Amino acid sequence: VDQSLQRQPSTNHSVLYFDADKMHLINDSFGYEAGDKAIRTIATLIKENAGHHQAIAHLMGDRFALLLRDADSHAASARAQHILGLLERESLEREGKKLQLSASVGIATAPGVARNGAELLTIAEVASRGAKDRGGKQCAVFQPVDASLIQRRSDADQVGYLQMALIDDRFVLYGQEIRSLTETGAKKLEVLVRLRGDDGKLVPPDRFLPAAE
Repeated sequence: VDQSLQRQPSTNHSVLYFDADKMHLINDSFGYEAGDKAIRTIATLIKENAGHHQAIAHLMGDRFALLLRDADSHAASARAQHILGLLERESLEREGKKLQLSASVGIATAPGVARNGAELLTIAEVASRGAKDRGGKQCAVFQPVDASLIQRRSDADQVGYLQMALIDDRFVLYGQEIRSLTETGAKKLEVLVRLRGDDGKLVPPDRFLPAAE
């Protein structure tokens, strides 16, 4: 990706981040062999429909990336929709159960939203999570004006900060008592986590839990 950006800095290059939907359901209901078959099916469809002179990567497990050189977000979205359409024709069947395959695709285009390959891949992943949050079986193009995707990007940027907080032991546990209004019995506590910020003050959970998740 970096080489493409360096060779053609003023040309649009798009990264498509594919994340298979419902893999836990597939593995639990149909078995890991079926899960592997689903991953192979997705890989084959991406490979056969990537176009010429493109780069494909198997990132991990059920996640793939496709680099479309000299392609803006509209061309990338059209390619993603085509692949998703083909994927919808594929399904798994076992003992009377049938499950249609699908994926969530995130699209990021340089030089509009990123300066290098690492940023482009991160933003494409953020966009794919946005597509999955919206129900899956679709693609999401990262746009700076998309509030939900910006929040995802912000969450991704916080990961390094949270890792350092973990190393520095700045997470604090609080026990909140759960007490019945009518019954007596063993004492119960709900354990809550707080983060102590750089200034020593406690950071509310809604500020860091989405990034932690």
